[in-house]
Amino acid sequence: MKNKYLSEDTICAIATPVGLGGIAVIRISGKNALSASLKILKINELKPRIATFSHVIDYKMKSIIDSVVVTFFESPHSYTGEDIVEISCHGGITTPNRILKLLHSVGIRLAEPGEYTRRAFVNGKLDLLQAEAVADVINSVSINSQKIAEDVLEGRLSKLINKIENGLIDIASILELELDFSEEEINPLPKNKIKDKIENSIRLLKKLTNSYDSGKIKKEGVLIPIVGKPNVGKSSLLNALLKENRAIISDTPGTTRDSIEEIFKHHGNLFRLVDTAGLRSSNSEVEKIGIERTNSIIKKGDIILLISDVTRMDSVENEIANIRSRTDVPIIVALNKSDLLKGKIDIVETEDIIITRTPM
Repeated sequence: MKNKYLSEDTICAIATPVGLGGIAVIRISGKNALSASLKILKINELKPRIATFSHVIDYKMKSIIDSVVVTFFESPHSYTGEDIVEISCHGGITTPNRILKLLHSVGIRLAEPGEYTRRAFVNGKLDLLQAEAVADVINSVSINSQKIAEDVLEGRLSKLINKIENGLIDIASILELELDFSEEEINPLPKNKIKDKIENSIRLLKKLTNSYDSGKIKKEGVLIPIVGKPNVGKSSLLNALLKENRAIISDTPGTTRDSIEEIFKHHGNLFRLVDTAGLRSSNSEVEKIGIERTNSIIKKGDIILLISDVTRMDSVENEIANIRSRTDVPIIVALNKSDLLKGKIDIVETEDIIITRTPM
């Protein structure tokens, strides 16, 4: 029976980023990939998995378009499970597009977004988790996020889920069998064995769910809202960490009206810093919107970086309580403007609140 999700068309697309570059790779996939490719190449044969030098020929114009290296991957030993031909031509805009037009002239259509991966999924080369991981690998912006995506693409998550599923099916089958037959007809499995199987499934499920938070942070980065009252140095800290003047700095309270998100990487980890509007009461409608956005970002944050004025220690506890009423994630309190401090103060550290003196 024909699969309604799998087109019989042979498709083509540029597999490398469009633009200036030394090489561009054009991928052709489908039952006519080999025959169509040979129509535009100055060779009569392509052997599987052997890179072959050739020329792309425009037979209407009787001219050579480009010198290329061609590789043929025979079904089912390819990414999509279909016949695939990859043409490595010179990069840029003109040459790859001329080759695509040539392929169109011999009956090959352009691939839709994600169609190669969809065909790989439909043909059983990838499961759904692996198919989704392809996009995660491409879009990964840190070493850790790329590593997680690669693990999923290699099938490690699928194996764990399959193990859990098979265990639960095994338990259900045993219980159903014992309900349908009497003890005289079968030898029932001891209750402690059934209990062990159930507990093992629970352990695997907990292992999977407990990995969500750390996996999410590694994939998407640590979201760190920088919060505090107006003019305590939030934007200055953001600029200092990024080593560039990303946020506008002014002595006028309420300069930051909207949230500014920037990322930086450290030891393979991705950190998402968000400079926010100062927390205070305001009559300005625009500033109120900015403060509402700050409160919303606080609830989403993985770590809160609270900037406080060291010369006003009496307000720090209230600021911490204000943040704690919105979230239970760790708070880092940085005491700024220590250059204005006269004398010493006592600094108390709690379990998840680290207070440091940060001159700007």
